[in-house]
Amino acid sequence: MKAKPLNTVIGAAVWSVIGLTPWDPNCGVGTIEKLFLLGPLVVVPLGLQLAGVDRPWSLLIAAIGVAISFLSPTGMIAGLLVAPWLMICIAIAVNELWRARAQISVLTRHLPAICRVVATFGLVVGAIGLLQSRWGMEPMGFREPLVLLVAVHFHFAAFVTPLMAAEILRRMREANGRSRLALAACAMSGSPLLAVGYMLHARGLRLTGAALLVAALLMTAFWVLRNVRGIEPFTARVLLGVSATSAVIAMIYAAVYALADFFGAVWIAIPQMARTHGAIQAVGFSVCGLLGWIVAETKTELRLRSLTRRWH
Repeated sequence: MKAKPLNTVIGAAVWSVIGLTPWDPNCGVGTIEKLFLLGPLVVVPLGLQLAGVDRPWSLLIAAIGVAISFLSPTGMIAGLLVAPWLMICIAIAVNELWRARAQISVLTRHLPAICRVVATFGLVVGAIGLLQSRWGMEPMGFREPLVLLVAVHFHFAAFVTPLMAAEILRRMREANGRSRLALAACAMSGSPLLAVGYMLHARGLRLTGAALLVAALLMTAFWVLRNVRGIEPFTARVLLGVSATSAVIAMIYAAVYALADFFGAVWIAIPQMARTHGAIQAVGFSVCGLLGWIVAETKTELRLRSLTRRWH
């Protein structure tokens, strides 16, 4: 059974209570945790709605379980509370792959479907990171907050970016194949390369992954801003304009952080990244962007041209 939009409203209400409550610092619910919970409770349901994926009521129940886990001490109980979320994310990813199996034979024609599959599997990676974080694991020697940040990244950037790219690719009518492939490749490969770079402790690979992700978000933002006047209704236009602007601002922070990481320096501390880049990316880019495309009329077509066509 498909979930009604009421699920997302309830999730947003739950997150509002958690986000606005002045928790005791010893409780373990700080800025990073509050921003992360926006993912399971709001961003993921919105993303699945945009992708046309079934959202069972169990998704909301599992998301509330994730929220409760942050009110419990790190350990087995907290880990068990988030296990259903991982199971549901795996089921969604497998189902999306099965749904797209007949479409991926023609690559350029079905890039949106491939992007959606990659987005759902990114969600699985994020759920695994969440389970490890709440269980108190230290995979490959990584400790908090880095373990939780894996969950944050794959519930937001790695999930939302391919979905936003898929929506633009679906509406493209005048862009050539190379432009479409460039957007899809950057949106799908950035986060996996970034993750592998961290696992292998390869700074160059981390920088490459971050650069591809930044490129994908900037291309998405540029194309939306260029065509925002043609998007209807006005509400969608405003939401997508805010999303595109937020993406540009957030990527400035991301680029600075990635360069500092490459040189082994700390130019922006993680808490500051959470308050700035994290908040802008989660609320401005993700929530506003997903809502904008959901509200946008299906008949809206983005007349996107190749970035190099003007010189031909």
